[in-house]
Amino acid sequence: MSTLGSAVIFTEKQYEKRVCQKVQVYIFHHPSQRLIEECEVQERIQQGAQGAAVGLPLSQLCTRAIASTVGAHSFVREKIIYKTWTGDLKVLVWPETVIARVLTLRGPDQYVTEQGTLLPLSRTRTARTLLVEIDAALGEEKIFFQGDCGRSLCVLLCNLYHNSLWRAQVSHLRLDKDGKVVLHTQIGAQRIEFGSLKSMSEKLSKLKLYYEKVIPRKGWSAHKRINLEFDNQIVCA
Repeated sequence: MSTLGSAVIFTEKQYEKRVCQKVQVYIFHHPSQRLIEECEVQERIQQGAQGAAVGLPLSQLCTRAIASTVGAHSFVREKIIYKTWTGDLKVLVWPETVIARVLTLRGPDQYVTEQGTLLPLSRTRTARTLLVEIDAALGEEKIFFQGDCGRSLCVLLCNLYHNSLWRAQVSHLRLDKDGKVVLHTQIGAQRIEFGSLKSMSEKLSKLKLYYEKVIPRKGWSAHKRINLEFDNQIVCA
């Protein structure tokens, strides 16, 4: 036991003498989004380390402080920071996924995440995503997304974002004061009258059926207006 204890003490002392050799940052971007740059994370690391991390004794590098400054970035969803015995500081970052850009008359536009959290636009990057307009009568966006209607809209936005067809085709969504949704498309300049936020899966299934059965036969310009509000029907004009 005494030999083992001596070995542990020796190892700890050796570790205390080690200095940080390099900082390695890994950012696990969503395939279609890149909203955080490594230089931004490096700036946050320096803030947490109160200076350059490289050359600093590992015992003086506080990973908790670095995690706090890195995690304070608006677009950081999760992070892991740790030191290795070889002298590396490793920083792993998982950014937020934004599913839409909310247009507002009250201030600058904002992104909305899958959880309904509003985030400021990135200083360095723009996410190519759905544009959303919410009628002013429904209240301030931050409060709106905390309510039932806002949460339901977020479910619809997630469905549109995570489906490759809808993500490519639907470019604009408007929610009116009565809680009804209208979608506008990239190709065909179609107006899709989605209606209320009820029966969303059924309405999206009807829309998919239209794209699979009607478009191949009649083409993109056959209809400019598609109404999904009625049960078991698609009304086109």
